[in-house]
Amino acid sequence: MSFISACHSLLGAVRFYPKGPSSCVVELTVSYEVPQLLAPVASALQPFLEGLLQRGLERFATFAKSYI
Repeated sequence: MSFISACHSLLGAVRFYPKGPSSCVVELTVSYEVPQLLAPVASALQPFLEGLLQRGLERFATFAKSYI
C-alpha cells in the first residue's frame, strides 16, 4: 500500500481461520511507527493512515470474493 513510505517501520500478520467449507475469517494485525520528524502530527495522520488501510482491505475483500 502507498502509506508504507510514510511510515518508519511497518509490521503485521495475516491469519486465515476456517469458517465453513467455502469461507474463512481473516485476521489482520498491523503495527507501524511514524518517523520522529512526523511525531508532532502523528495523531492527525492516524485517520489518514487508517483510511488507506481500510480501503486496501476493501479492495482485497473484493478481489478475494471475485476469485472464488
